[in-house]
Amino acid sequence: MTEAERHLAALIEAEPECVKTVAPDGTLLSMNPAGLAMLEADCPTQVLGQRVFDLVAPEHREIYRRYHREICSGERGVLEFDVVGLKGTRRHLETTSAPLVTPAGVVHLSITRDVTERKRASEAQRQLQAGLAHAERMASIGALAAGVAHEINNPLAFVLANLNYALGELATVTGDRVPAIRRALDEALQGGVRIQAIVGDLKTFSRCDEEAGAVRVGRAVESAITIAWNEIRHRARLVRRFDGDAHVPGNEARLGQVFLNLLINAAQAIPSGAADEHEIGVEVVVEGDRVVVSVSDTGVGIPAEDTSRIFEPFVTSKPLGVGTGLGLWISRRIVTEMGGSIEVEERNGRGTTFRVVLPTCAAPPDPEAVPVTPARRARIALIDDEPLVGRALQRILSLDHEVVVFERGRDAIAWFEQGEPCDLVICDLMMPEITGMEVDAWLRAHRPELAGKTIFLTGGAFTPAAIEFVRRPDCRCLDKPLDLSRLDREIEELLS
Repeated sequence: MTEAERHLAALIEAEPECVKTVAPDGTLLSMNPAGLAMLEADCPTQVLGQRVFDLVAPEHREIYRRYHREICSGERGVLEFDVVGLKGTRRHLETTSAPLVTPAGVVHLSITRDVTERKRASEAQRQLQAGLAHAERMASIGALAAGVAHEINNPLAFVLANLNYALGELATVTGDRVPAIRRALDEALQGGVRIQAIVGDLKTFSRCDEEAGAVRVGRAVESAITIAWNEIRHRARLVRRFDGDAHVPGNEARLGQVFLNLLINAAQAIPSGAADEHEIGVEVVVEGDRVVVSVSDTGVGIPAEDTSRIFEPFVTSKPLGVGTGLGLWISRRIVTEMGGSIEVEERNGRGTTFRVVLPTCAAPPDPEAVPVTPARRARIALIDDEPLVGRALQRILSLDHEVVVFERGRDAIAWFEQGEPCDLVICDLMMPEITGMEVDAWLRAHRPELAGKTIFLTGGAFTPAAIEFVRRPDCRCLDKPLDLSRLDREIEELLS
């Protein structure tokens, strides 16, 4: 029996998992070396005789007490919980327990293993899946925004074109009711322009894969405010301070995503229903060869334990389901790629301020500043699958040019095949059956004199082929609804 007891003791000592016994009152009776190592104890006397509940992480003590009582009453079970070692290291443990009958009574016998790394791997996998799902949702939202913009821009194009035409024609009419009619048309035009701006913001946030260029910071900030406005207005007053504006090298959609993330975070840090008591500030300041954008709030602030890790992936103080912890990480990555920096300033529980610092660059040339020779009267082929867009543009352009309208690319190609004279082409990019890109390819092959003489119109180039097409240096592409003065300039440049 002595030999058997010595053999059993040697097995328990060599066991790589923690083996312990606990008295019914919670006193730790025995623990092997593996268990002592888990608790960061240098010798058994540091932990034996202590209450095991005091070694369990505070938030798990009540669960462990109930589990201990169940084991001592004859049950068996498995439990996962956290302990904090004597040196402060936190570990996640999984214990399998059963009652053990001894001459002194029933005690709690358990074999416990450290599953901290397994839990971290599982949590990382869960967060990665959440991040991928978030990325997929954002991609879907981008595609949806582009599609919605395209569908709105087509009718908006002929609405604005007809309003401009009506106002132009009204200038030649006299009568008592003319001023009232003009005011009504002006107000309708203002409403259409506001819709155009909103749709433009939607299109901006659907173009994250476009190439970099010179981005006007103020425009990117205002677009982000427009998108985030519904989150902001129920929680705080918005205070703008634009001390100048500047262009920075980058991608407008990606920079807008940074400001949108900061504005949404600021709004979500403030409880809803007390908008008069809180404030979200947006400041743009030009300092020499850099521009600084600050987004501040009077919300709950960032927990002290998260401040140093706030830009790490999957770190978030928001409730489950509200955030993935990727917004600030993505924002810092975008800003760093643009040659800038982003930092956070915690204001002792009185809110938070984020500062984005970016290098400035030269502004792109203003197309309106380029002198253009007045155009001669020309014969224009206008191709658009939306009949009302075609008629509206024909009505306006016919004042200066002869315009032949087609609703299908196939009909336009048949007209070109007959050798009809034509000076330039205005063509919708996205059309059913035959796209504007296919019309352009046919013209280059069969009517080379019209190669490069096409102005494309688009309510949203949201397919990979269309995006690649409009990036060509010789592609002239205008967004719907059209800026009619810019359309006139493009026509004049081609004809001159």
